Amino acid sequence: MPLKTFLFNRGIFTQIVRNVGWASLIYFIGLLFALPIHIFMMSENKDWLMHHQTGRIFDIGSVIQFSLMFTLPILLAIFLFRYMQVKLSADYMHSLPIKREVLFLQHTVVGMIILIVPVAVIAVCLIMMKPFLPISLYSFKHVAIWFVSTVSMNLLLFSGAVFVGMLTGMSILQGMFAYILFFFPAGIFILLIFNLKYFLYGFAYEYYLSSSLNEIVPFIQALNWSTKQIQPLEILIYTVLTFMFYGLSIWLYKKRHIEMATDAIVFRPLRPSIYIRFHVLCHACRWSIFWTDAAKDELGDFWIRIFIIIWLHHRPHDFSKNVACI
Repeated sequence: MPLKTFLFNRGIFTQIVRNVGWASLIYFIGLLFALPIHIFMMSENKDWLMHHQTGRIFDIGSVIQFSLMFTLPILLAIFLFRYMQVKLSADYMHSLPIKREVLFLQHTVVGMIILIVPVAVIAVCLIMMKPFLPISLYSFKHVAIWFVSTVSMNLLLFSGAVFVGMLTGMSILQGMFAYILFFFPAGIFILLIFNLKYFLYGFAYEYYLSSSLNEIVPFIQALNWSTKQIQPLEILIYTVLTFMFYGLSIWLYKKRHIEMATDAIVFRPLRPSIYIRFHVLCHACRWSIFWTDAAKDELGDFWIRIFIIIWLHHRPHDFSKNVACI
């Protein structure tokens, strides 16, 4: 009888659910209090009902919704792939007769299920309680838009955190790099625009600063969902980025060395580039403060000195030696 190998491993699935199953429960309870229970408790308040009769579900319990959306997917990615960052668990997991692709796929699929199932259950609850509301707060279309938008943002943040997790061997750095990944493009663009205004006379930097924050940073873009209509192009871009992060993650996972657990940067060729980026960032921040009016007071002078000290401490004095040591 031929031996058949399946992508699904029951033992690995059980272990993953035991380790991170709590995340799905927390997400479900948070959304339950933010939407169905909150709507039921406020159903007798006519002023509240008239104010939220716009169909924007993100405007209801927005604090809880966005807090869970911006933190839980990244925490889930950290705990899911925690085994890669501990030497004993990394050796054990990769010694099993399971391919790396299968191991990675099963962890990511379970993570996606944990993030999607609570949102789907809450969406069903919203549809079921709609006939019992005094007025029509939302329609089936509004619930579908809320579901797709929430899932797309959750999967984007989760895939981004998984991607940076392939580059580092420390859980703390994985969380830090995950948020930096989504803020870094906007930060570099802001520094560039902020410095260009001193060299281009009449440059409308304020317009580009406001537009960059609203369009480049996913967190700020999601916060605007409570007040504006969600565009299909946003969901399409988030979906493309999610697949891109997953593709890069599985490629890096197959290239990752097991013995690099607990290292800050697991891929040695990337280590010099980290120093270069940090050097450029400190240099740009230092000159941004130097050109502003804040540099004239004591606080501005203090921050200029701080950036100079950090830059001098981390600048690559002899880059060839650094590369050789790495």
